[in-house]
Amino acid sequence: MKTISRLLPCFGLLILMSCASNIKSKKYTDDDFKSFKTFAYLPNTAFKVDEFNAESDASIEESLIATMNDKMVEKGFTLDTNNPDLLVLLSTSNEIKSNLQNQKNNYEQAPSGGSSAGNSPNYASVSSTDYKRYFSSSEDALYNKPYKKGTLIVQVFSKASKELIWAGMAEDFKAHISDQTLMTRMINEIFNEFPI
Repeated sequence: MKTISRLLPCFGLLILMSCASNIKSKKYTDDDFKSFKTFAYLPNTAFKVDEFNAESDASIEESLIATMNDKMVEKGFTLDTNNPDLLVLLSTSNEIKSNLQNQKNNYEQAPSGGSSAGNSPNYASVSSTDYKRYFSSSEDALYNKPYKKGTLIVQVFSKASKELIWAGMAEDFKAHISDQTLMTRMINEIFNEFPI
């Protein structure tokens, strides 16, 4: 039950926002961001994550935290882990997917053999496997590769009120399975929506 109540703001963010873009953001309070001067990544401080009705994601890479720090500095904030005005929390999810699903339907019309004279040595027979191998388009080959799909949520809390004041989410971003920049691209897109 406690986990559900912690994830409720994230799900609310998903439901309340339009589906037109992969980037969504919402400001939850009327606080003026110009009144805040310092920030810190919440797990890197002495504060406890559960005090902010949130849950820490242990899988966050250091490079993603460094990118987030750079983006906050670009927005005019100063990093202060001892006494920050804003506390930032990151949550991620990655999935490995493939476009090979339902591929069987694309080849149902494949020839299953030669003509009625298929037993004759003068006629070649083509199995459905051969048909897939030799007659599928090169375009199909490009799109049938596995890919990874990611989601990143950035939550910004006020240290004084312990309230969520802004959240940004990048969802359903796709990249080649070996692409190591997926999360960095998502955080860059999220900070384009930051209210400063």
